[in-house]
Amino acid sequence: KGTVAITESSFNVQEDAVAAAFKKQMNAKYPRVKVLSPAEEGTDPPKAIAKAVAILLAHPDVVGALSTTGAGPVTWAGAADQTGRKVAAIGPDATRPNLDAVRDGKILGIAAQPGYEEHQMAVDLVAEAICGHQPAVFAHNLPAPIVLKSGLKPFYKIVDAIDARVKAGG
Repeated sequence: KGTVAITESSFNVQEDAVAAAFKKQMNAKYPRVKVLSPAEEGTDPPKAIAKAVAILLAHPDVVGALSTTGAGPVTWAGAADQTGRKVAAIGPDATRPNLDAVRDGKILGIAAQPGYEEHQMAVDLVAEAICGHQPAVFAHNLPAPIVLKSGLKPFYKIVDAIDARVKAGG
């Protein structure tokens, strides 16, 4: 019971579709839960946190949130900190700040989008199109598991390896 908020970095086809699918499933599975219309979060962290704080203040019954943007977990963790509220929030991207927000119990979890695989697929599609081998396909469904606190370890290994590589200059 309660209310769930949705935020997007901007209103666009991809994020609008995710928000609409989320709202549709929530309404079907939990008809007593009110799902707010999406709000634009933006990409500037202090402004995004301020917008999420405003949502929490305007809707004291918000108990959960979905962000469709990679900085969303940090946004909702910051809003929860500033308001002293507990919000079961989920957003994408297995970045260190997002993992830390899950680890610290500030948000519920992340959708671990396969960042490397997404970028590699984009490179492959462009290379194939340039070579004339096949037309580029617009969308692919890659797995993006929901990761809770108990499942963070493999994702910290990934960000630790990336950090080490960046520090080493390569």
